[in-house]
Amino acid sequence: MVLVGAVVLPHGTMSFDGQAAESSVESCRERYKGLPKHLQVQLSGLFDATTKACEKIAELKPDIVILHTPHGISLSKSVGVYMDSAAKGNALWNEKWDEFKVEIPLDSALALKIIQHFEDEGIDAQGINSFTRTEAPLRWGEVVPLWYLEQQFKLLGQQPKYVILSQSMKRSREHLSQDKMAIGKSLARFMNEVDARIVFAVSGDLSHAHTHNYTDIPLYSPDPRWNMPKSDKAVVFDRAIEGWATSSDLSLIGSDTQLPSYDKARVWDITLAPAWLDRAIELQPEAISCGICGFVVLHGILSQCDKEIHSQVFGRFAPTYYGMIAIVFSLC
Repeated sequence: MVLVGAVVLPHGTMSFDGQAAESSVESCRERYKGLPKHLQVQLSGLFDATTKACEKIAELKPDIVILHTPHGISLSKSVGVYMDSAAKGNALWNEKWDEFKVEIPLDSALALKIIQHFEDEGIDAQGINSFTRTEAPLRWGEVVPLWYLEQQFKLLGQQPKYVILSQSMKRSREHLSQDKMAIGKSLARFMNEVDARIVFAVSGDLSHAHTHNYTDIPLYSPDPRWNMPKSDKAVVFDRAIEGWATSSDLSLIGSDTQLPSYDKARVWDITLAPAWLDRAIELQPEAISCGICGFVVLHGILSQCDKEIHSQVFGRFAPTYYGMIAIVFSLC
């Protein structure tokens, strides 16, 4: 298989503020000032973890990065495949973070082949051509992970092309366990026929129902109009995704024991990981994770690999009402 690796990256714009201590971006330093110490530690750790994960991905020297986003131009029933030749945008969120920008080349020819492959396999997919002969628009769901990736690619003098897949608006539990898994397995078959080094990237955060948030800091709090629920299942969900990523011992699923910390990559066990992902899917109605569809698609891809897979969690954080994680899967 030409898949050389996969990465799960957060798209929370607040992660940028974690670089404030050494950043030349004045806005980051300004937002960082006066934040509670706990929040500063979380943001700093999140920035470092995301950066290290992308360093690892850049070392794999991919020719193509396929990005799965939950917040792109979404179609009601179909997987959306961006067909433009380039894409650009900024990370604007709550009238802030628009100074973080990316502009990337898209592989429109490969995008067309993916659509044709999906059609041949009975998967509902449609091409998206946003504006003729102009760049496809990007927002925070794409810009945040792409910014981190592009920083590391540039350091190594690389410029892979991208394909952007936008998940459909169908997100029920049934579609999670069946449709999304089928999409992943189909993508694995497609990538197996492509003569290029490919990385699959998931843009997605963890539970959005954490009970703690900084109500006195509106910039890091949910919009009151969202009526965002709070649930003690949020921590359990985030832990389940970490357990999936590390294929931890199944005896730990029902306990509150902290998962083992892995400083280095370890072999990912396909016989253990599914139970952890099933647990997360079970908790999804209360946990509300925008990343869950991408995690299931990625699991479908990895389940078809015939090479040994190593995984590493670079960090899991919950600085405010939603959790974030940085994971790398590499294929030997």
